[in-house]
Amino acid sequence: MKRILHFFLTLCFAVMTVVSGFQIYRIYREYQKGTQYYETLRNEADFNYPETTESTVHTLQQRLPDTAAWLRCEGTEIDYPVVQGDDNFYYLSHLPDGTECSSGTLFLDCRCSSDFSDQKLIIYGHNMKNGSMFGTLSRYRRQDYYEQHPELLLFTPNHTYVLEILAGFSTSADSELYQPPYTGLDMKDFIQQCRSLSDFTSRPSSESWSQILVLSTCSSQSEKARYVLIAGMRE
Repeated sequence: MKRILHFFLTLCFAVMTVVSGFQIYRIYREYQKGTQYYETLRNEADFNYPETTESTVHTLQQRLPDTAAWLRCEGTEIDYPVVQGDDNFYYLSHLPDGTECSSGTLFLDCRCSSDFSDQKLIIYGHNMKNGSMFGTLSRYRRQDYYEQHPELLLFTPNHTYVLEILAGFSTSADSELYQPPYTGLDMKDFIQQCRSLSDFTSRPSSESWSQILVLSTCSSQSEKARYVLIAGMRE
């Protein structure tokens, strides 16, 4: 009986090992799929700041119609197209060309204006364990990381924006931050509230902003937890 039990336990362990190995392999393949796709797209789109212009995004739209912008943070993994779909679910699991992939695509909230004219705009991205997509946002919990990366760049078909990071903090998925209105905001009060919650102390070039961009990703703290960056937009 002991020999049978030992054999059974050994067999179960072997099966679990094979299954776990297969799952790890699948995750690795998914990461590789996303990484290779975006590397190819960067090369083909030829996004080389400061040579990059609005026309580069316009050209990309001809190939990938849902493209809304391109987001870059120098010295980090953030260097991706931003799309906008009919809902806030499709691009959680699809690349810009429609290929299914767990890394998904950075996407503009479907309720926001596609031309980035709203006062408040929201871009979502996965918190990938390999640091891709928005996997680096939570690093802004450290003051030194903010000091190293205080700005991002957003290229749209009509404008190039410098995004000055004003605040970064944890919040809930059902926070009012994600809800309308997207225009008619008291921007000074809104920004003051965000900065009071921030994990770091920012040094913005202005105290008055007409537009802000929220970058949002999941947080490991809990299922409903999110980490957000609040950035002021200037051309």
